[in-house]
Amino acid sequence: MSEDESRLLHAPFRLKGAEMVAWLKSSDHRSSRDHNARPMSGRGRSDTARERLRKVRGDADPLFHISVEAAVRALPELRAYPERELTYLIAQAVGDYSTTRRHLVMDKSKAIMRRERGVYEFTSHGEAVWRVERRIGERRIVERYLGGA
Repeated sequence: MSEDESRLLHAPFRLKGAEMVAWLKSSDHRSSRDHNARPMSGRGRSDTARERLRKVRGDADPLFHISVEAAVRALPELRAYPERELTYLIAQAVGDYSTTRRHLVMDKSKAIMRRERGVYEFTSHGEAVWRVERRIGERRIVERYLGGA
């Protein structure tokens, strides 16, 4: 190891007081070899990660982190969905859209969807779940805006 590499690697151990506290509070101290690196801004995400999320999610601010029910509610109709479109729709409703998408197909006996060649289709169980979630959503709208008519 060269002297420069050693100095960069051990730089955080030379910090004192407020500098050490600032370094420990920064969200990127584990991956940075430069103790003067700027902490990542906004929920600990890099600019690249935020841009990727903006492309996938648009301006949506999901209410749930992982929720199969919210993901099913986000699908407007019973049909096959290409992976990109499914990801976009799920990302509108949940924060961790990748894990939620995996949960849709995970349990083969109770799977809500099946995936084949990048296309997601509802199973018969999934169709029933979609109809129930749709009915619950419609009922909430009626109760909220029409006073339970």
